[in-house]
Amino acid sequence: MIQIKKATILISLTLLIFFQACRPGEDVLVTFEGGKIQRKNLRELYDIEDAPRNEKTLSIATQSAILEQMGIQEIMEKEAMQNGFFDRSDIKDLMYYTEKEMIVNLYLKNFFQDKKDSEALEMLNIQFALLYTNDEGAIEKAKSEVSALRDNDKIDEYISSITQEEGRKCIGGILEPQCNNCAVQDQITSIFKEGITKNDSNFYVSRDGNKAFLYRILNREKVKSKNLDEFLTKKFKNLREKAIAYTNKNNTEEDKQKAAYYLEESPRLEEKAKMTASHYMRGYQNRVIPEELIRLQSEKSFTINEEIKGGNVGLLENPETVVLKTPTENYTVKQLNEDFSRVFPNQKDTAGIPEKLNFLQNIMLPTKLISDSSEGEKVRKSDTYKTAFGYMKKSIAFNIQKSESEKDVPPISDAQIKEIYEAGKQFQFSEPSPKNPNERVAIPFEKVKDKIKSELTSKNAESVFQKKILDLKAKYKMEIQVDKLKEGSI
Repeated sequence: MIQIKKATILISLTLLIFFQACRPGEDVLVTFEGGKIQRKNLRELYDIEDAPRNEKTLSIATQSAILEQMGIQEIMEKEAMQNGFFDRSDIKDLMYYTEKEMIVNLYLKNFFQDKKDSEALEMLNIQFALLYTNDEGAIEKAKSEVSALRDNDKIDEYISSITQEEGRKCIGGILEPQCNNCAVQDQITSIFKEGITKNDSNFYVSRDGNKAFLYRILNREKVKSKNLDEFLTKKFKNLREKAIAYTNKNNTEEDKQKAAYYLEESPRLEEKAKMTASHYMRGYQNRVIPEELIRLQSEKSFTINEEIKGGNVGLLENPETVVLKTPTENYTVKQLNEDFSRVFPNQKDTAGIPEKLNFLQNIMLPTKLISDSSEGEKVRKSDTYKTAFGYMKKSIAFNIQKSESEKDVPPISDAQIKEIYEAGKQFQFSEPSPKNPNERVAIPFEKVKDKIKSELTSKNAESVFQKKILDLKAKYKMEIQVDKLKEGSI
């Protein structure tokens, strides 16, 4: 009895160890002295970067390249911590402001995700004929005739017969589904504004110069963003069926060529749907995020100096001018300049008023609205923040050390620059002759000297940096476990 119990316990422990070893995401993909990168870390990076997951981005080659970069950033961060990199005042300033900007981005990312999950997109199905005419009698006659028809097939035939948009004859003048609540202002839907407002399926006329659009709103459909690809694919397939039916009746080569766009099959059809969906979602994001910032600004009583907004930029010359008022602070030009200098130290003496205003509007205002608020504190307590902060710190260590590699580049002599110039003056450093465009003449050395020096410095700095990476990889014994990668899956 005791033997059986021991055996049972042994089997249970063996299974426990087995399942722990195989827990999803726990397998190690990169090793180096003092650390490791697991599959879950790779997944986290894809999520943080909103990286698409497709055949190309999930290939073993792509995964290997990403893991290589992740490993290098890990060991460079370790090295940076040992050499006091993060104790530098300029790095502390950069970390301080970058963290605040990251909080803003995470808040807005979460907001956008919630918004698109909860709010449906209003998709419009529109049919129209394009007429190049200012003849009001002809336009009204066409409107009267099409409005008298009750059969949709007859309406399609009529629209096809009168529209002067040749490529859309094959689908009865039907427009690809349009999103009515994506962009703040949409050039296409503005043409059909009256019909959209009237909320019926009657025919209307819209004019634009010598163009007249005779149209109707076929119907409106509420679509969740997660279903948008599928919705558009279905609509594009319907248009393809219409184009096939049309070219079966009108089967000249000219008709088929004009209908070619709508006759495309899979996978091109699905690709068009995805591209269209992405376009609408970008427009939707560009609408709702500014609206959220305006809402927060109003709710929290944040106001930008109206005179500056109105164009009185001369006020920015006075350090005491208040540029932003909040319930707890009068933010002045002096503070704005100080913050700008900390974030962009290399531009503090060259930046003009437009750059400062852009900094105020797009960095300092959202930072104060979100990062320094209860919304920001909520983000800081999330697991996503902790992960994103870690990647941000590594990225800063990598990018700053890379940019500073130029300090380790030996001085470049005029002789080196001259040698490169002489080697390339017949091709790279030449231009068409003013007297004979078929001949090329060398550009004067003084005109390209600085450019050659800059390019040579960058090239040498890259070599220095790559040497540093190789040395660090050897020092930390970094290895990628390529055999554990899965084609098309992370």
